[in-house]
Amino acid sequence: MTEDSRLTQRRERLNNAAPFLGRSLMGAALFITTLFIPALFGAMIVMPLHASTLSLARPSATASANNRLQVDTGEPLRHVGEGRLRKFGFHVYDASTWATHSPLPPDGRVQGPFVLQLVYARDIDAADLVDATRDAWSTLGLLDTDAERWLLTLASLWPDVSAGDCLALQLESNGVSRFWFNGKPLGAIADVTFGPRFAAIWLHPDSPEPSLRAKLLGGRAP
Repeated sequence: MTEDSRLTQRRERLNNAAPFLGRSLMGAALFITTLFIPALFGAMIVMPLHASTLSLARPSATASANNRLQVDTGEPLRHVGEGRLRKFGFHVYDASTWATHSPLPPDGRVQGPFVLQLVYARDIDAADLVDATRDAWSTLGLLDTDAERWLLTLASLWPDVSAGDCLALQLESNGVSRFWFNGKPLGAIADVTFGPRFAAIWLHPDSPEPSLRAKLLGGRAP
């Protein structure tokens, strides 16, 4: 057999195998995406995610929900700022802040009356929200025995969230913190140090999301 004949046979074998290889590569890519995308979300903060699904909320729905206060504060609050958290290109939630004055203090230390509102774009288990809160406090150097005690309380208060759900922190003038879910009260934490510590996840000067922080303080993103 001549060299030209051998080359012709090799080309024919490659051409015959190409459709199979294409299907195999596509299947492998789909498998990797299905396996690892949830794991990537497990590395995100907040809030974020260990076992969340990838269901998407309609952007218009979350945006319109975030533009109205879903907390019965008993007093008028103004819309201070809002921003969207994305991780790996995925929309995680929209956050907004509400207070009697704007902008918020540059150091991010808030006092009541104040509301931090999150409108989620994904389904997230309550346990993952609690774990993400622990991770965020740890990253900022704010995890101590008080925080561990609060985490136990949060685990008993927070429900699983679905795309479009709203979870909000209300910090009252007397320092009491209340959580709301889709406009309904979940429970309260009386410790006056809790509310500012929880809000610090988003407003601390060392926040890992400086652009979102700036927006929530009522300023412009750097």
